[in-house]
Amino acid sequence: MSTCTLESNCTDVVSKKIVWPFFKIKRNTKYVKRVRSITKSHSLKGSKYETKKFFASTSVMGPGHIIRSKGKLKLFWIIIFILCTSFFILQSTFLIAMFLSKPTFSKISIIFEEEGLPFPSITFCNFNPIRYSYVNKLNKTGTFSKELLDYISMSLIEVTDLMNLADYRDLVKGQKELEKYINSTHKSFSINNFIFNAGFDCEDMLRICSLGGQEFDCCSAARPILTKNGKCYEIDLKSSYIKWLHNSVRLGVDNGLMIIADYHSEEQLFIDTDIAKESLFGDIFQKGFRYSMHEKKAGSPFASEDSTASPGTRVFTALKLEFNKLLESNDWGNCTKTWPSKYKDNREYSSRNCKTLCRAKYFNEFCGCAPYSYNIDDKYANKNSLDDIIPQPLCEECAPDCESWIYSAYNSYGGNFPSEALYKLAGRNNSWTPNFINNNFVAVNIFFKDNSYTFYEEVKATTISEVLSNIGGSMGLFLGMNIISVGEIYIYILRIFWICVSKRRRKNVIEKKRRTNSQITI
Repeated sequence: MSTCTLESNCTDVVSKKIVWPFFKIKRNTKYVKRVRSITKSHSLKGSKYETKKFFASTSVMGPGHIIRSKGKLKLFWIIIFILCTSFFILQSTFLIAMFLSKPTFSKISIIFEEEGLPFPSITFCNFNPIRYSYVNKLNKTGTFSKELLDYISMSLIEVTDLMNLADYRDLVKGQKELEKYINSTHKSFSINNFIFNAGFDCEDMLRICSLGGQEFDCCSAARPILTKNGKCYEIDLKSSYIKWLHNSVRLGVDNGLMIIADYHSEEQLFIDTDIAKESLFGDIFQKGFRYSMHEKKAGSPFASEDSTASPGTRVFTALKLEFNKLLESNDWGNCTKTWPSKYKDNREYSSRNCKTLCRAKYFNEFCGCAPYSYNIDDKYANKNSLDDIIPQPLCEECAPDCESWIYSAYNSYGGNFPSEALYKLAGRNNSWTPNFINNNFVAVNIFFKDNSYTFYEEVKATTISEVLSNIGGSMGLFLGMNIISVGEIYIYILRIFWICVSKRRRKNVIEKKRRTNSQITI
């Protein structure tokens, strides 16, 4: 062994053999030379000096105890420091992983509107979508047969229900009757046009309307639309030229909308004698009207909330309003405000309309035509029958709406018209006898249940600031670190890097280390 007072006078003495825990190697091997060169490198010596200095002065709890302790106590602090560091890394990994998963939750609020609430659009449909007089007019030449009427009326059924209810031979026969009718009349035929012309005019179906007790022209706020229920009328008060209809509607039946509609039982087609029972299977037990409350952009009514009214009755529909606001797909959510690129539509985006167009496009690509129930915009041909059963498309590209109003209906029925109401209605038209009113008229009252609505908002469950705050809390809990500690670690890493890249810095650190050791020895 060699002795020295200054580090510069020290000489290394290496034995001929270096003893390792499990094996021995000779001093003259290349490996020993490599280890010796690494241990003598100025970069490593400088890094050791900076590391020792950082451990002795840092505010991070743990390294200081390790430097100052000896023996078993040092081993104890090393184990504690490793455990705390491991727990901090695990906790930080969990927090970052949770943030990257983009979690959300629903925030529920009750909003009160004393000035009134936005009134919904109302789609009003007659359970009898095809007028008897219209069919009788077409059949004057005898070419419009009952089988053809059966075939056309079955277009109102969903495709899956049609395949379960209808006889395939009847469909083939109906298609032949349609081709025969077209050839004999020499006219183009469209099921959409037939359903539209066979329906009732607005003035004939919507007789009387009033809002808050003030009467107005129903057809000024109504427009005809085609649905799977035939020709219906969408009543949108804000679309009327009457300005006072644009105001918000207060709660209560006295402030609501009243519609008196005429069923026209004399125009009814009878099952088996006029029309096949399969064609209107879902509605053969209904007589009167179906109506649905929805926001204007919704489209495809009668998907969930709908109500029915039979002739001779009064219906009171109380509305409970909800507003849903979701996060967009580029902001942790899955909703959208724009149409998918393969659908070109000028209307405001609606998930229901998107799925309807998606299904129409899907069937048109597979069989060259689209079922009427999906082809309400008349974009595709629908004159041919289906030869194969095609599965329904998923339409995954039609994301939910980002903002939507939902109107939940609570109905109560008032029975027959009172004598006073019969007397007043009969006085407006000589043909409106009490018996006629009881057999054809319905009175529908639609109003808000209260002046509040439930606001459901999808919000982010965490933010980047919360994640950083939680990581900082874990850092202080396990390692006793703070922002100053982070600065110290940054400076330490910067010094180590500068030692590795700068020869001048390495010489300065080695010289400083030698002066320090000299002062301690003296």
